Amino acid sequence: MKVFALSALVAIVLAIGTYFVLSGMQESSRMAYATDSVRLDSATN
Repeated sequence: MKVFALSALVAIVLAIGTYFVLSGMQESSRMAYATDSVRLDSATN
């Protein structure tokens, strides 16, 4: 029973850690698809 509880705790800790790592790596589509020749600005002049 101790092994099951420990493995469940490890799975929860890994899931939380993965959430924060992936949230930090994520970037908005405005930044991901922006290049020198493409402007993704909603305001037009």
